[in-house]
Formats: sequence, C-alpha cells, structure tokens
Amino acid sequence: MKNNIQIDFLANHRQFVDAVARFWCLEWGSDKSEQGIEKTKERILHKLNTDKIPLILIAFDGDKCLGTVAIVEDDLEKRPDLTPWIASVYIEENHRGHGIAKLLVEAAMRKAKTLGLKIIYLHTETAHGLYEKMRRIKLSETTNDRSEPSTICFYKL
Repeated sequence: MKNNIQIDFLANHRQFVDAVARFWCLEWGSDKSEQGIEKTKERILHKLNTDKIPLILIAFDGDKCLGTVAIVEDDLEKRPDLTPWIASVYIEENHRGHGIAKLLVEAAMRKAKTLGLKIIYLHTETAHGLYEKMRRIKLSETTNDRSEPSTICFYKL
C-alpha cells in the first residue's frame, strides 16, 4: 500500500463528490446514466457531515479519490430495527487488494466510537474475508434490497 493515502471526511474534500457519486451509482445504482449519477450526487450532498450521522469518509491520494465508507442510520430496508450501519464501502477497481478498505472501515469505527456509539452493523454480499479479519460478529444471513444473498454482521465498539 502506498504511504501517501489519506483518510478524511468527504465534507472536507468536496472536489471528490462527483467521483464518489460515480462510484456509488455504478456499483449500486439502478440508473447508471448521467441522470442517475446526478441523483446519487444529490443524496451524497446530504451526507457531508463530520460530527453526526450520516457521514462519508474517503481515501485519497493527491487529486485521486480511491475509495469510500459511510456511516448511516439505515442500510437494509428489511431491518429497520438495526442502526447505525457502516455502508458504501467501495474501493476504485485499480486500487483493490492494498488494504484501503480496511483503513476506511477502521476509520469509520473510530469515528463511530467518538460519536458515542457502542455497536455498528454492516452487511455484505462479497467481502466476507475482509470483515472476518476485522473480527466482526456474524448476526444472520438475509437478502439485500436487490434480493441478493447478504450477511449481516456487527462490531462492538
């Protein structure tokens, strides 16, 4: 992993909002058009906090956004009883496999703890190995909002 990767709030680096909107829309959006990306950007603009949920952290190297993580109130429609969540963990394809996701999730957990949270949830369809290494506690198997198999986990902070 490169030593010059920085982690900070997207709110402090608004020049990366477009990149984050593109990442999120192309990864999870149903409308992957420019209009879909603009709608995603509008939702992101409501998450530019540093001291309350929702918030977004980014990993960047100079003028290149490498990845994201968010802390949100809800991330799974069928489980409104679980809150808050680590969500939107995304690493730009060319930078995967270098530990950036781990850095982002750890930063999100530190921030959650400073906000007074005692527990935080996440769900994943594909990144089981990452979260197992980070000592997650498996809660249940479910399906995500697109009816794909997903695992719900939590961390005690």
